[in-house]
Amino acid sequence: MKSKKSLPREEHHTNRRGEAMTAHSVPQTEPQSPASDILEGAEAIAEFLFGGNEDDRDRNKRKIYYLAENSRLPLFRAGTMLCARKSVLLAFISRQEERGLLVG
Repeated sequence: MKSKKSLPREEHHTNRRGEAMTAHSVPQTEPQSPASDILEGAEAIAEFLFGGNEDDRDRNKRKIYYLAENSRLPLFRAGTMLCARKSVLLAFISRQEERGLLVG
């Protein structure tokens, strides 16, 4: 009896019609720790969004408090401290840019 050549596991799957299906693999990356994605405090959020020098630091920090109260900037509070996730802020900015391009 001839031995059957073993196929890689992903090629053993078939669809309803009996056709071979190949699973597409997604490269696995190390999951990012939530702590490395979180900005704590208005000053850290302002630095991330606006950069700037020490002269602008207080003004930019005040902008963050204003935006927290008057816009849909995706911030949250941990106790009394304003916090934000870098990834969420970047996604928010991307969506705003797309909306701006669609309007004009």
